[in-house]
Amino acid sequence: MNQKKQEDLRFGLNAEDQIKPKLIEIFGSLRKLDKYNDFDFANEKFFIEVKTRRKELNEYDTWWFDNRKRLSAKQQIVKGFRCFFVWNLEDGIYLWEYKNKKSQHKNEYYIDKGGRWDRGCYEISDLVNVRTPYLININNFVFE
Repeated sequence: MNQKKQEDLRFGLNAEDQIKPKLIEIFGSLRKLDKYNDFDFANEKFFIEVKTRRKELNEYDTWWFDNRKRLSAKQQIVKGFRCFFVWNLEDGIYLWEYKNKKSQHKNEYYIDKGGRWDRGCYEISDLVNVRTPYLININNFVFE
């Protein structure tokens, strides 16, 4: 693994520890999952994935994560869990709940190839692109 990717991973892990107290306020007690899990935190009701970026919300039209995590979320939803994706950005913490509904797919997100190539190799995969207007600031979040 190249140095840039190692730095990015350390940055993300440190950020998870920093925002965990805020996540606990919303979701209750959370346990940290191992690095091989598709999610970062879980409890008896929720699975949560945290993406930390050195960007502000309105810098992109969509915010993305690997489609593998959406497929994993589908499995957890079938088991009765709710699955949230959290973007920890420079101007706030934003949430989006994946609900596994066709109407949500049409409106809130789409799947497309994408990735990055600034860490010494092409990292391309199917990405879930969540449209920015559907991300909710954690300070305004209310459970449905």
